[in-house]
Amino acid sequence: DQAQKGQDITLFGNTDPVRNFLLVDDLCEIINLSLSRNVTGLYSCSAKESHTLGEIAQMAYDIFQTFGEVRFDPARPNIPSQIVPDSTELYHLVDFEPSTTLHQGIRMIKERRMGG
Repeated sequence: DQAQKGQDITLFGNTDPVRNFLLVDDLCEIINLSLSRNVTGLYSCSAKESHTLGEIAQMAYDIFQTFGEVRFDPARPNIPSQIVPDSTELYHLVDFEPSTTLHQGIRMIKERRMGG
């Protein structure tokens, strides 16, 4: 929202934590395929790439064609990174890999918000 408005974004702490985002459409496809193929067990399910919050903010500024600054507030506690297991075992079992990048996902958000 702040990137869309061209506002600065302040991250707590002085580190740039890592996140992983999987498009819900890709997740639903993985679930459907898992059910149809009777895949059971516990598996990691994540996007191919992880990004720092700073990278995500910059990506949003670029997509919304706005300008802002990502700042860090060292007076606040650091936001921890999320550890994302790197496993493709489930994708081999269902013969499907998530293919929507974070950049494409943010672009889809923009298109939905802008009505096209």
